[in-house]
Amino acid sequence: MKILGVAVKFNNIMVCMPKPSRHCDCFEYAALRLGIKSRIGSPADNQGFYTDTAEFLNRKEAWVVAEKEKQIINYDDGKGILFSENLW
Repeated sequence: MKILGVAVKFNNIMVCMPKPSRHCDCFEYAALRLGIKSRIGSPADNQGFYTDTAEFLNRKEAWVVAEKEKQIINYDDGKGILFSENLW
C-alpha cells in the first residue's frame, strides 16, 4: 500500500487530490465545487491521505504506511503525524 495524495473527509464524502496537492486544496475544492463550508482547521482525524487501494488514512495511520514504504523525504515536521510536506 502506498500514499498517493491528500484527503479530507466531510461526513460521508471524501475529497482526494493527487500529489503535490496540499490539504488546503481539498478544502478549497469542497467549498467551491461541492458547496461544503468548512474551516481548514477541521479535526485532525478528518484530514489524512488516500492510498493506492482507495483507503483513507488519518495522519497517524498514514505516517506508518509512508515510513514503511520509504515515501518520507522530509522528517522535519511532526514525527508520527504525516503532513504533505513530509512527502513532497
